[in-house]
Amino acid sequence: MKKMIVLGGSGFIGRHVCQELINQGKQVVSISSHGRPAHLFEAWTTHEQMTWIAADIFNEEEWLKYCDDCSVMIDLIGILWESKERSYQHFIVDPAKIMAQFLLQHPEASGIFVSAALAPPLFGRNYLKAKRQAEAILKTVPQPVQIFRPSLVYGKQRPISQLLAFPIKTVSMFPSMSFIQPIRVETLAKQIVMSIPE
Repeated sequence: MKKMIVLGGSGFIGRHVCQELINQGKQVVSISSHGRPAHLFEAWTTHEQMTWIAADIFNEEEWLKYCDDCSVMIDLIGILWESKERSYQHFIVDPAKIMAQFLLQHPEASGIFVSAALAPPLFGRNYLKAKRQAEAILKTVPQPVQIFRPSLVYGKQRPISQLLAFPIKTVSMFPSMSFIQPIRVETLAKQIVMSIPE
């Protein structure tokens, strides 16, 4: 069975994507710095087709060996807020370079990247700039890379996101602002998985 490789699978969106992939009967490998989230106890997290790898994405010796027979690589690595220790370059742009290099070396695989529709005021323009830079990098590979550009992704695991979703939903009712319509994390995960060809 071909593998679905999820970079950043232990994150907010990543966990839901992994769960949806397992629900669809896929073989899933999550690669992240944390491995399996310690606070997750749902049955799917220990499914025989779910593998959690704790690895440094910038050290391919730690994770590349788990990517044999990769059908799709999904890049969900990212941060919302930049700091001196955590830059958008390191957590958004550089992982996209790694996926692009992997796809160039594995022409049988395709890619999926979750970008963003806009830069929320709290994050600033540099966030969106990094997302667009990552998109440009991934568009250079010969095989298809699907790019998702959601607005605010919200869910109960992030209470603040649910609070922000209501006013954004109200604004998005205007036709010219429909592109900022928030999306539930479960819905986004389903859309991502449904986009994967059989």
